[in-house]
Amino acid sequence: MGFAVFHAEKITASGASLGAHIDRQEGQEHTYTNADPKRKHLNKDWAITLHCQKPLHTALSDRIKEGYTGSTAIRKDAVKGLSLIMTGSHEEMKTIEKTPDMLKKWVNANYKFVEQEFGKENIVRFVLHLDEKTPHLHAVVVPIQDGRLSAKKVLGDRIEMSKRQDRYAQLMEPFSLSRGIRGSKAIHNSEGWYIGQQQAEKEAILSDLPKMSLKDRLNPSGYEESVSNQFKV
Repeated sequence: MGFAVFHAEKITASGASLGAHIDRQEGQEHTYTNADPKRKHLNKDWAITLHCQKPLHTALSDRIKEGYTGSTAIRKDAVKGLSLIMTGSHEEMKTIEKTPDMLKKWVNANYKFVEQEFGKENIVRFVLHLDEKTPHLHAVVVPIQDGRLSAKKVLGDRIEMSKRQDRYAQLMEPFSLSRGIRGSKAIHNSEGWYIGQQQAEKEAILSDLPKMSLKDRLNPSGYEESVSNQFKV
């Protein structure tokens, strides 16, 4: 049995870069370097709300204008959204992907979870990525509750966040995905899954670079040329 992964991260910036990554925006390929262009057509997105059809930074702003009823101005550094990643151990996720009906049920279970935890009206992205190594879902929600914009209130304290992980794991049990070790920083239980992918790619690139010798240090332009030649097609 593999591990279920649910990770939530606060969005304090405009969300433009995150939107480019999730939406696979043309001209912004540097935001999704792990993606296989040949598998891009396998990705799926759902217009849960009308905001899902807008650029992410616009969607966040519009949902806040729509749902915020406070009398004070929103601070520039306020958390405007929550970026959610839902996936699981690689082997189990590839098994789920191989069976269309199972993949559909997995997506539906995740949607049900996001809707119950954060509210359908707050969903501004819900996207399935199958063009990276491990199948996963991205969801972006605006942390509005009772007219207030408050990520702290929506996410809750450490106890509530742990309970949310329990609730998520329970929904994932039919897919052979279980709760990770409580308090663990292992890849299966945190943002380490995503960071691990990025780090692996970085290490692979660096390992292909020519080693810098003493001669190269004295003549850095020559080393730069050798590196450039390394990546010429």
